[in-house]
Amino acid sequence: MQFYRITGIVKNEKWEEESENRVEKLRRRRQLSAKSEVFNRDLLDQAFISLVDVENGYAQILAFVQHPNDPLGLVSDYLEAVEMFLEDMDLSEIGFKEAQKLLNSADRMDYIYDADDILDKFDLNNLDSYRNHLEWDETVLEAAGSEKVREAAQKAFACQTLLPEIRRVYKGAVTGAALGHPVHYLIKTDDADVRKAMYRPLFQALYEKKRIHSLRYVFTDVRPSDRISLRTLDRLYKSCSGGSVVIRYYANEETEGDRASADRELIETICECIKKHRHQVLTVLCLPRVCDKIKGLFYDYLGSVTLVEIQEDYASGGKAKAYLRSKVREAGTKADRNLYTHLKEEEAYLASDLNRIFDEWYNGKLKNRIYPQYKHMATAASSAVQTVSEGTAFEELQAMIGLGSAKKVMEEALAYYKAQRLFAEKGMKQDKAAMHMVFTGNPGTAKTTTARLFARIMRDNGLLSKGQLVEVGRSDLVGKFVGWTAPTVKKAFVQAKGGVLFIDEAYSLVDDRDGLYGDEAINTIVQEMENHREDMVVIFAGYPDKMQVFLDKNPGLRSRIAFHVPFEDYTAEDLCAITRLMADKKKIELTGEAMEKLAGIYGSALDQKDFGNGRYARNVLEKARMAQARRLLKLDPSQVTEQQVRTIEAADVELPQQEGAAPERRRIGF
Repeated sequence: MQFYRITGIVKNEKWEEESENRVEKLRRRRQLSAKSEVFNRDLLDQAFISLVDVENGYAQILAFVQHPNDPLGLVSDYLEAVEMFLEDMDLSEIGFKEAQKLLNSADRMDYIYDADDILDKFDLNNLDSYRNHLEWDETVLEAAGSEKVREAAQKAFACQTLLPEIRRVYKGAVTGAALGHPVHYLIKTDDADVRKAMYRPLFQALYEKKRIHSLRYVFTDVRPSDRISLRTLDRLYKSCSGGSVVIRYYANEETEGDRASADRELIETICECIKKHRHQVLTVLCLPRVCDKIKGLFYDYLGSVTLVEIQEDYASGGKAKAYLRSKVREAGTKADRNLYTHLKEEEAYLASDLNRIFDEWYNGKLKNRIYPQYKHMATAASSAVQTVSEGTAFEELQAMIGLGSAKKVMEEALAYYKAQRLFAEKGMKQDKAAMHMVFTGNPGTAKTTTARLFARIMRDNGLLSKGQLVEVGRSDLVGKFVGWTAPTVKKAFVQAKGGVLFIDEAYSLVDDRDGLYGDEAINTIVQEMENHREDMVVIFAGYPDKMQVFLDKNPGLRSRIAFHVPFEDYTAEDLCAITRLMADKKKIELTGEAMEKLAGIYGSALDQKDFGNGRYARNVLEKARMAQARRLLKLDPSQVTEQQVRTIEAADVELPQQEGAAPERRRIGF
């Protein structure tokens, strides 16, 4: 369907609406509305025409036309039916969104009875993105002759595949009306500008040869996680009858093997719509340059539809230099040898690579040669590299004793995220890598504390949106009855969205026999990890040996873990430092003798079974404070100083009683 705006000068001698009173205006508009309804009723569902407004002698008319062989002639018939005469008429094609605004304006001016009824008639209602969960936009191109089309195609950096297709289009005979589409198109590129430069001259050539009625095209972005109904997409295609639809499918070649089966339903929906409207709507599918498995799925479902593949060329040597020289001419400046510094004779470049080389050179030329007064000012990237990671949580992590592996992982994650932002213009691909982790270590090695700090750090630095920590165990994930487990797991993921889901003692999900509730929980966790990889981190924690059994339970689980973080047992020196750190937070001091005694206690405790690491140190300090309290109570309260209250002495440090330790057996007799 095509949408047109028609403007012209009103020549009716009796048409003096601007000077008429309100009652007379309303009467005239209702009369015109009644005549319009009669005229449009005879058009059935082939077209709709209405006056929109008249202002200062200029009239504006809206037309919906299904098969626009002569839209201006149809408008002339309408004007005759409503007894209006225009001179200097100008007809221009517009997009649906603009047409909808004009239709609503005609409704407000009482030239039509109800705008929604008109949209329903052509099945165009509810095309708004927020209602149908399908985001789309549209563009109306200008018509261009064959010379300009070929010139644009030459610049598209796809000469090996695009130019031959342009020649095939112009080789065909011009028919009176579009008969259908013998082929549709598949464009493979990662560069948005190159993509547009490929399909726009195609549309202009097809329009000139009357293989499409319209220079309007709709474009929509589809991602693997989207759930689009066939009804929604079908309605969008109907609004494009006689024109074109560009579907940009954002598949990720790094995970397409995992996602291919999950994408089948979405790809099948797209292909069903393409096949249904194959002769009324031209489709251009856009995929990443490397995405063979997803491309294979489209071919599987498209069946007898023929796709012409168009992809960008590689350029090397003289061709690459010629492209850079053309960019220099467009910028209106002169090249110098620095422009070719980063070019290697034997290397092949895509247009996006050459564009980055040119932009970097041109930025330097502007700053150092054309406007040298800015030569010594640092770039934003240089300044950003010097900035430290934001947030007090990062400082807290760095201040903690030990945890070398955990600190390294967080520094790597932040550096990767920062590098992507800083070096995007130099070709570094911006992907939000999965950050799911496994923490392995004995009790008391700060796994939960570190997870909580990780969540806050990633929120502070933009890797996560919320940064909350949701801690769960087997009892929180495994349902009591059949059918309860999967919804329970999904609910936990919803609660943790934007933050960290911390699954403690994750190995407890492994059942003795296959097919039980624990297996269902693990399988659901694997699915949800993939569904929520963009804004969520899952951390599994537990003993090192038992976690290996857990990771082996599901083949897809291990492949989704980005980081394995070991938490080593603390040494006696580490425990002394931890104790001093905890004491400092409580504004408590330990004497040198007390620290020596602590070192001996910790050295002996390291060999005990189920040694509690950091928890053990906390227990020792708490017991020392209790002993200090008993000691101070034996003194005259009025004589106790503030320093005494804040000081732990060697006499206060005692070996804590271990849980489950057997009491000393007293001997009877000699």
